[in-house]
Amino acid sequence: MKIGYFLENAYLDLFTSLQRNIEHYKTTDEWIKEYFKGRHYYKDSPIDANLPALSVEVGDIINVKMLYDSLKGKLNPKQASQPRLWSYLTHTQYWKYSVKRWSKDADTIAKLRQRFFCGSERGNRRGFMRNSVAQLWWFGYLTYQEDNPSNRYILTELLLSNSDLCKCVVEVNFSMNKNITSGILLAIKEINDTQKNEVTREEWRALCKYINRKGAVCILDALTQDEIKEISLNYIMNLRKR
Repeated sequence: MKIGYFLENAYLDLFTSLQRNIEHYKTTDEWIKEYFKGRHYYKDSPIDANLPALSVEVGDIINVKMLYDSLKGKLNPKQASQPRLWSYLTHTQYWKYSVKRWSKDADTIAKLRQRFFCGSERGNRRGFMRNSVAQLWWFGYLTYQEDNPSNRYILTELLLSNSDLCKCVVEVNFSMNKNITSGILLAIKEINDTQKNEVTREEWRALCKYINRKGAVCILDALTQDEIKEISLNYIMNLRKR
């Protein structure tokens, strides 16, 4: 099945008409076809995939695994940075899932723009990490470990085990870089597995701030996953010695 995406005019129409359409976002009743009746509002992309049925009941980790598995090798980060693709999916195939998952966020325009669009007219980093469907793919992409056949989603499980950890890791300046995100999580996992005390909220918050600051004095994008892991390990262990 070819994955569709909104035409620019259709996307901007929905984005700028949220206040007028806000009641639609409070019900699982599908309305997009009727809204654009007589108008061409989407186009099929070259991406061919059998998308899974997402479910609020199974939880985010299972949904991440199903969605990323279905798109692995078919969707790249550049394509995944297109807000019109994700917004189309949230308004069509994953409409019911998105409404059920984020019904509590249907009370403000700002939250709707995050969950059903990608934060802004052109999308932004935080928006991709908060869009109902985009975030699932990005969580998978940033944490998937090809070289760990026993459990390639082990870092995904760690990331989503705590909402504060997830927010700290994926909503900072380096969050779209797979090596940095995975390196930080690998360090946290190693400490959790080998030390008496697991990494605390205060420690991972301090670590993410440190990595963010470090990006101002060195090119983080040039570092490998193992180098980021080593930097993170040393920072936390030194923090514990203070």
